[in-house]
Amino acid sequence: MKKKTCKAVGAIVKNRKGHYLVLYRLRFPQGLGCPAGHVEKDETREEALVRELFEETGLRAKKIVCVLRSLLTANSKCKRGISRHKWQVFRVLNYSGRPKRREKREHAFVKFMSPKKIREYAAKNDLTPAWIEIFRRLKIINGRKHKP
Repeated sequence: MKKKTCKAVGAIVKNRKGHYLVLYRLRFPQGLGCPAGHVEKDETREEALVRELFEETGLRAKKIVCVLRSLLTANSKCKRGISRHKWQVFRVLNYSGRPKRREKREHAFVKFMSPKKIREYAAKNDLTPAWIEIFRRLKIINGRKHKP
């Protein structure tokens, strides 16, 4: 029997200070992560990324580049009950707008955070499962500098 797999996208947005745009998910899967979501039917990954970024933060992506493609099988399932996700993570090179918490029932906050502070959340085991792996692969939480 073939295991179900979802397509997921995530956004890495960095400001001039080198801080990353993060949000804290109040609902399952709880914890700190970056803007992300599922790719809907008849939608490209790029379209999904632009949509999710706007829905969750109010930012409009103008220029994006893929920095990670990977099959992740997180320790927990998503809202759809699936644990296998084909992720594509994009670095948002250019955007307009200011980040704001648009989904108040979904997120405690949306803000730019230093890599050091993100590592503090990781040390407390307070990242969403997928973002633990993504941050590791992009070398954001292991102490090394990263420039995606």
